[in-house]
Amino acid sequence: MNRPHPKMPASQRAKQFLPFSALRGLDEALRKVEDSLEQKERPVLSEESREQLDEELSCIYKDYLSTRTELARLRHRETTASTESPTLPVVTVTYYDHGICRQLTGVLCKLNPSQRMLQVVKTKIAFEDLLEIHKGNSFS
Repeated sequence: MNRPHPKMPASQRAKQFLPFSALRGLDEALRKVEDSLEQKERPVLSEESREQLDEELSCIYKDYLSTRTELARLRHRETTASTESPTLPVVTVTYYDHGICRQLTGVLCKLNPSQRMLQVVKTKIAFEDLLEIHKGNSFS
């Protein structure tokens, strides 16, 4: 014999349809991150900041060229008298990327003034997007 299942009271029935959040606080944390990543207008550098950026780029470019020249020279030599190899330049770059100001530290792989572009690790950055650049320590 089948007995009819007792009906659930309306007050209890409503509880099973309440929203459930397994990860408490996640929505709030995501909202905070989203707010901090709001798209911003491209910052306009002052004349003084632009000059400092140009000077720093020029200094880094000289180091970059001398390192590349030394690496090429070592590649073409059969044997190396010294065991020291030139160090790769490391930079910290602050740049504008699609509404967000980002900061990146890494090895400067390419610097091309004619194309007005530099590459830190695998990230290509146009000169017009640069906000700051600083030379850091070197990796061997």
